[in-house]
Amino acid sequence: MTYPRSFLGLLLAGFTLVALPLVGALAYSAWNTERLAGESRSAVFNASQAARASRALVERISTIERLAQQAAVLDDPELLQGYARVHRSFRSLADEIGQLPLDGAQLGALSRAVGYEQALYDLLTGMPRVRVEPADITERVDQLIDAAREVLAINNLIVDREVEHLRASADEVQRGLILLLLFSTAVALTIALALTRYISRPIAAIDNAIRQLGGADFSRPIAVRGPEDLRHLGRRLDWLRRRLEEFETQKNRFLRHVSHELKTPLTALREGAELLNDQVAGPLVPAQKQVVSMVCDNMVKLQRLIDELRD
Repeated sequence: MTYPRSFLGLLLAGFTLVALPLVGALAYSAWNTERLAGESRSAVFNASQAARASRALVERISTIERLAQQAAVLDDPELLQGYARVHRSFRSLADEIGQLPLDGAQLGALSRAVGYEQALYDLLTGMPRVRVEPADITERVDQLIDAAREVLAINNLIVDREVEHLRASADEVQRGLILLLLFSTAVALTIALALTRYISRPIAAIDNAIRQLGGADFSRPIAVRGPEDLRHLGRRLDWLRRRLEEFETQKNRFLRHVSHELKTPLTALREGAELLNDQVAGPLVPAQKQVVSMVCDNMVKLQRLIDELRD
């Protein structure tokens, strides 16, 4: 098992590992938020473009109707030139609307509007020039207006579709973020629990070593696995264990020596006092017996104190 060189490095590595899932979740959330914001900007841009182009297209139809009615009555080249400019503007707007994300029905409505306008333009500018009745122009313009109204409705359809798409995207992102939050939290907690055991192992070894020394157990060597600073602390504790073991040996040797040196003469004195007390050497007067009895009692007490000191 490989440890960092220091306990601080071990803590920093553990903090980094725990933070990685959370940072990853945060980065993923930021990326999804930015993606959703980009889709929102695109949707707003498409909706605004559709609204502007559709309104401008309807405005061009009013101008086309006015110029077409005048060109049908007056044979004026300037009117035809103005009509041509409006026609090109109309086609440019139609092409701009066609670049938007339209479905088949919307493209069909736009194509019909372009077709009606092109037919009217060809009718009024074709060669040779033919007389066109105002009622015919009115009928064609009405068809163009109906088609333009469908084109104008494209704006609302695009907005509704983009709003629905954004709502679905937001719901999907929300569900994904909730799942990601739960997953990253579970991973971070799992890593934190594993690192807690990994980090607490050398600390528990130091605690056990201190308990071992406190219990006067100097026989087992002390070895701490972990970062270099904790291993160094383990080596210092083992040095302390060896020193305490030496002191314990010296203490026991000293106590044995003291016990032997004190008990040997004390035993001889006690035996002599007991012989005197038993009047082996001759009868004693009452005063002498009292003194000998006191000596025997104090020797017994001294013997007991020596035994307690040795224990």
